[in-house]
Amino acid sequence: SNGSADSAFSSNLGTGFDGSVYALAVQADGKVVVAGTFTKFNGVPSKSIARLLPDGRLDTAFSTNTGSGFSGAVRALALQADGNILAGGAFGLFNETSSNKLARLRGTAMPQPTPTPTPTPTPTPTPTPTPAPKPIGKQSAKKPPAKLKQGKRAKLAKRTRQGAKLKWKTTTKKVCVVKKTTLRTKRKGTCVVRAKAPAVGGIKAFSKKYRITVK
Repeated sequence: SNGSADSAFSSNLGTGFDGSVYALAVQADGKVVVAGTFTKFNGVPSKSIARLLPDGRLDTAFSTNTGSGFSGAVRALALQADGNILAGGAFGLFNETSSNKLARLRGTAMPQPTPTPTPTPTPTPTPTPTPAPKPIGKQSAKKPPAKLKQGKRAKLAKRTRQGAKLKWKTTTKKVCVVKKTTLRTKRKGTCVVRAKAPAVGGIKAFSKKYRITVK
């Protein structure tokens, strides 16, 4: 090692990443996990995370398993002793599944240590079960417009800002109707809609009512 560029490694990188790289982690097998705000590596889709082989080529098996990747930037990586990969950042989804700012990805299995004889356990009293923690925090979502003209349509938010899927309903069907995430006004008056979403990532379920003035 003399500090000169590894031309073979650089050649295998090709066009490299199309966005910023914020974090790197080197596995025991020499593979390199890379995270950031990119969408491609050397022209191949890799949304915010990719793994390179020791020679700089893309680990395509890893990219296939990550699917659509993260919905936002990944800014930190950590390798666990079992080879799994922890990723943290400003995202709400990983491969279309809710993962609020933290996700764990399966990595290459690490070598198992030589088994040692298991000592005879000493009986201990059974501890009192600890109650499961209740969801904390609140979810939020983009509000519908406060005013709409008669006969107009408006798009409603599909998910909360934390990544949970929203369901919309109205109790004023004479004034407005809701179909999935589209609101349509019918006549003048007050349109009342309610949005609901399940709990996600330790955050309470979302339920909120909105009033829209139809002119």
